[in-house]
Parts: sequence; C-alpha cells; structure tokens
Amino acid sequence: MKVKVKIIVISILIISSQLFTGCVTHFHSPKLESIEGIKLNTLNFKQLDLAFSARISNPNRYKIKIKTIDAGVYIKDQRIGSIQSDSLMVLSKNSNSVIRTSLQSTPGKLLMNIPSLLEFVMQGKELEVRIEGDMRIKARGIGR
Repeated sequence: MKVKVKIIVISILIISSQLFTGCVTHFHSPKLESIEGIKLNTLNFKQLDLAFSARISNPNRYKIKIKTIDAGVYIKDQRIGSIQSDSLMVLSKNSNSVIRTSLQSTPGKLLMNIPSLLEFVMQGKELEVRIEGDMRIKARGIGR
C-alpha cells in the first residue's frame, strides 16, 4: 500500500513539473521598442562609445531577467558596432522598461555609413537599423 502511494505521489510530481516547465519554456522574448537619449561617451581615433536608453517590452505575465547581451548593430546590412552587457536587468511582467546600455564601435565603421547617415539627417528618411545577437534571459528559474 505504501509503495502504491509513493508511486502516485511521484507520478503527480513528475506530471506537475512537466506542466510547469512546459508553460514557462514558451515565454516570449523581450522586444526592443525604441532607442532614446543617445549620448557620446568616448570618441577618438580608435574607439567610439555611445550610451543610450533602450525601451524594451516584456509581453509575458511574469518578470524576466536579462543576464547578458551580445549583439551586433547594422545600418543597411553594414555592421557598425556591438552592444554587450553583463549586468543583470529585470523586466516587470507585461511592461515597458528602460535599460541603459552602450554601443562600442570604431570611427572607421561609421565613416563607411556616412551616405546613409546623411540621407537620414538631410532628407528625413527613415534609417534602417538592425540589432542581431544573443540575449541570455531567465523566467521563473528557466533560462534560454
């Protein structure tokens, strides 16, 4: 009789843990909504460092922790720099949060994109900026 109860309890625990982790593993990734407050930190012949605020939305019903970011920034398919962060950022559930980060580049990479930047400034056209990379996130103890 005791063995039967143990088997039932273990089965219930396994099934409930499967249901719990199955629901959480389908969480939505945070989305970049906008970039605000761009500030020039460093500019010399070797390095360009721009600090900015990124508004990120969390569409999930639970908070998400962003552990690391390692991404490239592209203007019209030309890589202009990278964004890297190892500081922990917490996004509240169903919210828009603002995080501070920075873009590291070289002046040479930006010089290659001067025609696109001038077109953006002079003619008011939209500037196509793409961010691609990896983000380690964790929600309810499960990371991806």
